[in-house]
Amino acid sequence: QAIAAGRYPAGQRLPTEAELVATTGLSRQTVRRAFQELASEGAVYRVRGRGTFAVPGDGKYLRSFGSIDDLMALSLDTEMQVVEPLHVERVSEHPIHSALQNATAEAATADMARRLGCGTGLPVLRIDRLYRDRELRPLELAVNHFNPDRYSYRLQLQRVDPDGADRGAR
Repeated sequence: QAIAAGRYPAGQRLPTEAELVATTGLSRQTVRRAFQELASEGAVYRVRGRGTFAVPGDGKYLRSFGSIDDLMALSLDTEMQVVEPLHVERVSEHPIHSALQNATAEAATADMARRLGCGTGLPVLRIDRLYRDRELRPLELAVNHFNPDRYSYRLQLQRVDPDGADRGAR
């Protein structure tokens, strides 16, 4: 939150793990894990023997997710406008089990440009997401457009451990 609020501008050293433990009362393991998460999300970078530094955020939204539950939590802090209501036949006894997502770019129409605050014809990020139940029946298709000046999309993939344990791809 302090980085996003601009308290630590790009390139400025953040407090050390020991300093954060002392000021927050958190355990060293919790602080170390938080730094690891921030580094994997690209919000900070670490230089051995020098410290941890903030990365320029450019005001872009950054959210990490690797499961359906993480994806569903996006609605907690994301504003959504339903531009074209669809006929809904989704039945509540069919919970979302998986999602298929496609990301591409397309030229902003005049209406899109007005809603997203960008120029007509400029490229915008389009993300189509098809939600499915356990039997892979389609439940919902969401078509989303994002202004790339305010949103970036990054995918981090990780190997699954040989013993089958998942480390949580994001």
